[in-house]
Amino acid sequence: MRSLTCTAVASMALLLTSVPVPGAAAVRESTLANGAPLLASLDVASVQQTVAVIFETGCRVLPKGHGGVADVFDQLLQQGPLGQSAAEFRRELFLLNALISTSSDGRRFQLTVSAPPATLKAALQKVGVLLRQPKLTDMEVSSALQKVVALRRAERQNLRFLVRLAALRHLYPGHPDAASCTSAIADMGTLELRSVQRDWQSLTQASRRIFGTVGPMPAEQVGALIRASILKGSNIRYTPAGTTVPAQFRKTSFPTGTEVVLLEQTGVQDNQVWFIWPHDLQIDTPDYAVGEVALALLGGATGRLSLELREQRGLTYDARAYFASNLPHYAGTTFAGADKIAQLIREFPQVYQAFVEEAQSEQRLSAAKRTLVTSFREATELPADGFRLALEARLFGRDPNAWQGRAERWNAVSLDDLQRFIRARMNRKPAFLVVLGDRNVLLSALGQAGYEKELIKTLQVDEL
Repeated sequence: MRSLTCTAVASMALLLTSVPVPGAAAVRESTLANGAPLLASLDVASVQQTVAVIFETGCRVLPKGHGGVADVFDQLLQQGPLGQSAAEFRRELFLLNALISTSSDGRRFQLTVSAPPATLKAALQKVGVLLRQPKLTDMEVSSALQKVVALRRAERQNLRFLVRLAALRHLYPGHPDAASCTSAIADMGTLELRSVQRDWQSLTQASRRIFGTVGPMPAEQVGALIRASILKGSNIRYTPAGTTVPAQFRKTSFPTGTEVVLLEQTGVQDNQVWFIWPHDLQIDTPDYAVGEVALALLGGATGRLSLELREQRGLTYDARAYFASNLPHYAGTTFAGADKIAQLIREFPQVYQAFVEEAQSEQRLSAAKRTLVTSFREATELPADGFRLALEARLFGRDPNAWQGRAERWNAVSLDDLQRFIRARMNRKPAFLVVLGDRNVLLSALGQAGYEKELIKTLQVDEL
């Protein structure tokens, strides 16, 4: 295939207002002729060009109980467009050396294609056909629903997934950023073909479509291919998505104590325990960086929780603490069998409070910084890694490239900064305690730890 020249592409596909996204030279944002943004990161070492078609919709636009339909569409799109067998569709992708995948959350529905530059246009044309003519037939939708329900049933074996889901459902009821693309199995059973078809139209609104690309090709060239394939014949202008109100941490019923939620799951060996605290920090700010250092010292791989609860007391194989992704809380998580769960629930807050009250040291601070910086650099060494962080930030209304300064912000944290943060922001009881496991075992353990049975809210797994 012959490539278009950059001059021709620029005149066809992009306005001449391409400007760098503030904060990072590696990711640039330009505007396609229909007004849609194109975020691009150059990766000259890659042999594949990746293009993401991102609908600024997400599960927030779906009716209550329909969030799981995003997984149904993931299954459907793997089967190819209407009028073509799944086997033929996969064969054509194989010949193009192309891969297609989908992803979704509360704020986006995304279809991603990756192919060598020489076959990218043909791969994008297939994406265009796939989006215009998905297999939204009764037989295909029923088959996809059965697969998704089977996957949801399998997820019930993932105790960490379940306790996290229970926590998010309780703390942020109905909010799109709190696992809104996960539906209860009972809700999945009520989906019908007509409602699934309506949900597809809601998720794939052409006016809410933006694009991203990473690879060796110039953004101008990729923009031309997008216009010649996915946007071909379309005169629909891009309309920015409306603002989503940020999630608000649920107010506890006990302002001076800890509210307990118990998720019943019989026959488990490892009872799950999540202590949860609210915060009002903004990600990628100096204060957030101090918090990340503090939580690394408390709940990192070699943090205080692991040292005391795992290594010294032998109560668990895992104890950690971390900020929730894009939600205003941080959590301390652990698990234990029936013989140790009461002691673990009782002593976890004691270790936390001892950490808050003790003096930190320059040595431990330096070690925490090194760990954070090393892990961060390993996780963002490829342009595609930074691109994903920039895209997420954009969808949440943040500076798309503020993540670039994380290592510098961690290194700037002083011992005084750390000590003030811990004493001022972490010196409090957890607002919530969410536990998962055998009801009788946990009620006994909670009673031994001082939590009154009458004040414990009980949930069933079927409710999630």
